[in-house]
Formats: sequence, structure tokens, C-alpha cells
Amino acid sequence: MMKKLMTILGAFMLASVVLTSCGGGEPTACDCADLAIEAMGAMGESIEIMDDPIKLAEFTKKWELKMQPCTDLAKSSDFDAAVEECAKKKMKEMDN
Repeated sequence: MMKKLMTILGAFMLASVVLTSCGGGEPTACDCADLAIEAMGAMGESIEIMDDPIKLAEFTKKWELKMQPCTDLAKSSDFDAAVEECAKKKMKEMDN
């Protein structure tokens, strides 16, 4: 239960990172949602990084770079809503 809660909280944190710190290319909303979910999974597998500020900073920088192409698109509320919808759909698929 705690791991699932951490995953959900991590999802919201990473979604906010995706929506505020991506930029460049032209990925779809679902591409950005996939990246956020992938980052959550990576964080879930390495939960010990939460206790190490250096590892957490390295992890954050790595994923911010990977998510860079989403930044300009994240300025649109329509895009934000589409990312959120895609993320919800993907997480629901993962639960099944």
C-alpha cells in the first residue's frame, strides 16, 4: 500500500516536472505521459534515492533532460489536460 501511495505521489511530482520543465521537439501528450510514468517507475525501483540528496539531484537532472521536449507544449492548458488524460489511462492500464 505504501509503495503504491509513493508511486502515485511520485506521479504527481513527475507530472509537474514534465509540465513545467520540458521543451524542444514535438512529442505528443501521450509521449510526455509515457516519460513521466517511466520516470516514476525508475524512482519506484530506486526508492533509496529519496534519502540521498545527491542521488536525487542526479536522478532529477537525468529525467529533466529526457523530458526536455515537452516544455513548450506544456504551456498550453489543452496539452496539460491531454497529458493528464493519457497518464490516467496508462496508469489504469498498469493496474489491470
